[in-house]
This record gives sequence, structure tokens and C-alpha cells, in this order.
Amino acid sequence: MIYVEKLPAMNAFAELFLTTGWELGLSQEELYEAISNSWYVISVYDDDALVGFGRVVSDGVYQAMI
Repeated sequence: MIYVEKLPAMNAFAELFLTTGWELGLSQEELYEAISNSWYVISVYDDDALVGFGRVVSDGVYQAMI
């Protein structure tokens, strides 16, 4: 596994997101905009395949959500 502290490609994230079963009705572009506004991100790859993604959403002072 390779851990990278940057955003994955939009299409790779969209494909991974679909595996969660969370149907939010958002486009790939909207999903990518949402993760682009994260305070911190980590992408996990097995060879070149994105297999995991995590992010922190924070106000930078008091509240954060993983």
C-alpha cells in the first residue's frame, strides 16, 4: 500500500465513492469540489489503483471531523 497526502484523480475518486453505496445525487465534479475543500486528505493506493481515501473537515480552530 502507498499512502499519499494529496487528492486522487477525479475519476478514480468517483469510482471509489461508488463502491460505498452512498448515492448523493452529486456529479463527479461536485464530489471532487467537496473533497478539494478538505483541510487534510490522504489517498491510499495498491499499485496504481485507488483503494482508500480519508479526509479531515475542520474550521481550523475548534471543530474537526474525520
